[in-house]
Amino acid sequence: MRSICHTSKKLVLKAKSTFVESDALVALDNLLQDVSMPWVGVIAYDNTLWGGTVAMPESQVPHFMKKNREIIIKLNNFLVADSRIEIAHLPLGDGVTYCRRLH
Repeated sequence: MRSICHTSKKLVLKAKSTFVESDALVALDNLLQDVSMPWVGVIAYDNTLWGGTVAMPESQVPHFMKKNREIIIKLNNFLVADSRIEIAHLPLGDGVTYCRRLH
């Protein structure tokens, strides 16, 4: 649960975080369907740049990275097209994409 306490000198934000390892789209569906949550939910997806291969021409991608590259590209395209979420992509390591529920 999230609560904000105002004082004349400071703003304190308390937030509950839950870390769950799950199938990527199952976790997103659960977040978007759970209307009982009074706060805006956030999900982070790791490795969304997949060593930079998602931006490379397929002919330059090492063979052992091609299968997962296709999966990551499909996930990225799905996230971009979903109007229920807002995304922020950080190029840290292999890439982290944060998805924030809009409604």
